[in-house]
Amino acid sequence: MARVLIVEDSVFQRTILKRIVQQSGHEAVEAASGREGLRKIDEMQPDLILLDLLMPDINGFQVLQVLESKHVKTPVVVVTADVQETTRQKCQEHGVVELVNKPVNDEKMFEVLNNHLGSR
Repeated sequence: MARVLIVEDSVFQRTILKRIVQQSGHEAVEAASGREGLRKIDEMQPDLILLDLLMPDINGFQVLQVLESKHVKTPVVVVTADVQETTRQKCQEHGVVELVNKPVNDEKMFEVLNNHLGSR
């Protein structure tokens, strides 16, 4: 069983993502802000991070910059409502392994989890 950290300020979105992660047989840990996410990344060293971009304290791009500066190699999947090509390119530049658009499609998220976590 892999450990997946969900960094998302929306309770509704966290609930959906948590359900999908758990149904995939993995442990879901939640963080309601970028700051909390960074703290939990240090504490628990997750196997995968699901990261929102638009959050009130530290946004997703700032989280990605901190992870880069600390040389954190944990794969990051960005989950966002932003569908602009410039956002997609910026995510790729920061090493994001995949970008999933909101609203989250269950089948797509199951596929993403399987691709990046396999049978852990």
